[in-house]
Amino acid sequence: MKHQQLKNYQKINKNRLQLKRVKNWLKN
Repeated sequence: MKHQQLKNYQKINKNRLQLKRVKNWLKN
């Protein structure tokens, strides 16, 4: 259970990073 939550958390972090990158890219 805990391991699964950790995996999900890492996935969310990755998505957030990609989102940030896209937003920065759109800004420039």
